[in-house]
Amino acid sequence: MRRRGPCVALLGLALASPAGAETLGGKVDQHVDDHLPSGGGKKRPKPKKHHHNGPRPRRDWEGTGPAPPAAPRPKEKKTDLPHRVFGKRFQLDPSTGLAYRGWRPQEYEKMDVSTENALTWHVGVRAKLYFIAINHAHYESNGIGSPRRSGASVATKAAAATPVAAWFLGAVGFPFDWVLEPIIRYEARAFQSTLKPDAPVRIIPQSASKKDDLSTFPTTTSELTLTSAFETFVVGLRYHHDNDPSGIIASDGGSFPKLYFGVGLTQYSKPYQVRVGDQVLSDLLFDARLRGAGLALGLETGQRPESFFLDVSAQSGIGEVRLTHDFTVNETLPDGWLIGYAQGEVTGGYLHPLTRTRPTLLGGVAASVGGATFFYFKPLTTSEEDRSTPALNWDLLWGLKAFVVVPL
Repeated sequence: MRRRGPCVALLGLALASPAGAETLGGKVDQHVDDHLPSGGGKKRPKPKKHHHNGPRPRRDWEGTGPAPPAAPRPKEKKTDLPHRVFGKRFQLDPSTGLAYRGWRPQEYEKMDVSTENALTWHVGVRAKLYFIAINHAHYESNGIGSPRRSGASVATKAAAATPVAAWFLGAVGFPFDWVLEPIIRYEARAFQSTLKPDAPVRIIPQSASKKDDLSTFPTTTSELTLTSAFETFVVGLRYHHDNDPSGIIASDGGSFPKLYFGVGLTQYSKPYQVRVGDQVLSDLLFDARLRGAGLALGLETGQRPESFFLDVSAQSGIGEVRLTHDFTVNETLPDGWLIGYAQGEVTGGYLHPLTRTRPTLLGGVAASVGGATFFYFKPLTTSEEDRSTPALNWDLLWGLKAFVVVPL
């Protein structure tokens, strides 16, 4: 705890709330301070090193002449599919299909969460239009809903409320005759569910202030509507080892996956209980905003007929958890502590030709799993200090989809 001078203490007493009142900021500050260590900790024993002193096993060819030549690598299977309608400078891959999406948030203390899995429809397109490549353009929903949510993430449930799932992904590249391609990638998702408190809870809106008296926020045990919205934004460079086509379905892939690296931003809006590891401030439910900025990385093998494909995206950096418009968890941390975050997704699938006509009809299946986590950490520690990273929040996302593509 920080020390204040006598003058500051007298001024604080003069401006304090009425006797017995507890402030919002004071309660959260005390919870974090009580459960997040400011130093100390037991020294961890160093792992023992194991040395192998026995003789190295002799290979059959050693001592009898030069090593045998390496076996030739099997040639990669090539196909002339897909058969397109337009030329090489204008290529279009429209797609549509169905998906089954799921979302699992971290457990809420003293609350029952009915996370909804949703059957969704989706439309998408990939394209090469002269000097612009649309690597991804994908919209998915179980209704007519926007994946961007600017309103409150928690509210009293309406009688006719219907769970909503929506997802948008857009990624644009600028392919030049160069192995590095500038890219911009934006993704937004929204999921809605219900939350039933087992004990009275105070809902704290984003418009609240840390100086507000807790008694001004009434308690409720009513069923609540829970909405979580996730957004990510990346600006970076994609590396093409073979300078091969970007984004579109190709008949022949390169020998090396496409990699991208850059600067990434991420943002959540979700109902949140202040958590330090296993310790939860369970009687306050905030309409929180979780944000982060850091390094973004990705890998993509590209989609080809009669082949498996893989798409990986990830971010990691420094985060912020904003409980109200003027109050963050960051400002309650002991000296030297920060909030970090990591988020990402892995998608794998297979593409199969349904016809071999012009244009070619392709069918695909894919599965994905991903999520995000925010955590406390202390970057500079001594050997005597606790190096743990207590959990602050996590969310898990997954999905299965089937789709058809008509390369034009």
